[in-house]
Amino acid sequence: MRSLNVVKSACLIIELLNKVKRRFGFMERRVQETEALILKIAVEYMAEVTTEEEMRFLLLEKDLDSRDALNMIYDNNLIELMVNPFA
Repeated sequence: MRSLNVVKSACLIIELLNKVKRRFGFMERRVQETEALILKIAVEYMAEVTTEEEMRFLLLEKDLDSRDALNMIYDNNLIELMVNPFA
């Protein structure tokens, strides 16, 4: 995965972690801890965004499957990423 989009990368990693959690139930606690850390980093990054254009890039850039970060945020219930006023 090569992307300069921190938010989309965080969403993709969390999506992958959720697949791991479904497959290997015994890893649930570790997955939750890792997910919380990734969310913290993404929220801190988004707090540094100063323009609506930059936020638009972070949330609306499409991947190869034509999904954007907003879709992934919704699909994975990552409401913490929507706290930013530009979001």
